[in-house]
Amino acid sequence: MMKRVWNLCLLLLVVGLGSSCKDDLPGLGKDANRYFSGDDLVLTYSGEPMVGKEVHFLTYDGEKATITLDGLLDSNTLFPSEELHDIAFGAPGVVPGEVPTTLSNVPLTLNAEGTAYTFEGTDNQNNRQLTYKGEVSKDKMTLAIQVKMPANNFVGTWNVAAENALSLTWESDKTITVGGQELSTTVAGAMASTLLSPMLNEVLQSVTFMDDGNIVASYKKKGASDWQTSPINLAHFYVKDDKIYVQLHINQILSTRASVSEIVTLLTDMQMYLMEGIPMTYSLTADAVQISLTTDAAKSILTLLTSDFLRDKVVGILPDDISPIVQPILEQMPEVLKSTSKLEIQLSLKK
Repeated sequence: MMKRVWNLCLLLLVVGLGSSCKDDLPGLGKDANRYFSGDDLVLTYSGEPMVGKEVHFLTYDGEKATITLDGLLDSNTLFPSEELHDIAFGAPGVVPGEVPTTLSNVPLTLNAEGTAYTFEGTDNQNNRQLTYKGEVSKDKMTLAIQVKMPANNFVGTWNVAAENALSLTWESDKTITVGGQELSTTVAGAMASTLLSPMLNEVLQSVTFMDDGNIVASYKKKGASDWQTSPINLAHFYVKDDKIYVQLHINQILSTRASVSEIVTLLTDMQMYLMEGIPMTYSLTADAVQISLTTDAAKSILTLLTSDFLRDKVVGILPDDISPIVQPILEQMPEVLKSTSKLEIQLSLKK
């Protein structure tokens, strides 16, 4: 008798657990539980497409879901090649400063056909507000995100300073040969500041920091006469611990013209900055701001410019009378950077 009672209890326990798991959800069921990326994901941020992201959808009961927004630079997708098999790099998430972002207890509504869940809501974390609206089936997810970042004094349009827009402080044991003359990096840095500031004024008019975390620039292409506005979602920013971090969304801005080996090197060297953003110090008042790359970050960025891929791009956008001077400097840069003890690059902006 006791054995029968025990067996009955076990049976009831199994039935209870099976019912609680709701394996046989109506309609779509759990078929939507998966990662969405690439062609399977239509993601917009502030109304504009955002690519190179990954969204994980998970529901146990068909009534609520957990949705995780992440960034993953999948090299096999971005640069199809046998040489890049199974190589993955960190990338910034969807929301500035968040890798990843998790939306919990998202209410679900199953459509009449039972083929898709729709959902919408608001998520408040880290002093920012995120609203979302989407639809998911077993084959595709559509997700629209709107974000209002925490209040900060950067929001607004800042014009590039008319004078001394760019300054470079450089200390190294090595020297640089410019036009056949051997110069200390201190002198070379001062010369670069004098040379590059007016050039910057010719190509960059202003920088706008938006309340959704986007950075938009008013710029002029080489040979053009009119100013253009850059698209959103190329770069985001956030402020943390008295620093401003700039996140580059590589999938949207990186050209595929470089060789595979160069791409791998660039992405590997930028791993930390890809995920967290490029950290910069700043001095901010009501009508002026100076944003500075300090030594470690500045050395990393300039090291990237010495690759054949980026060096050729930099030289290609310079005026014809300047490029012959800059190219040999970039070629000497790797050895000089190895012995560099201080390197700071500062951008000055004004209201």
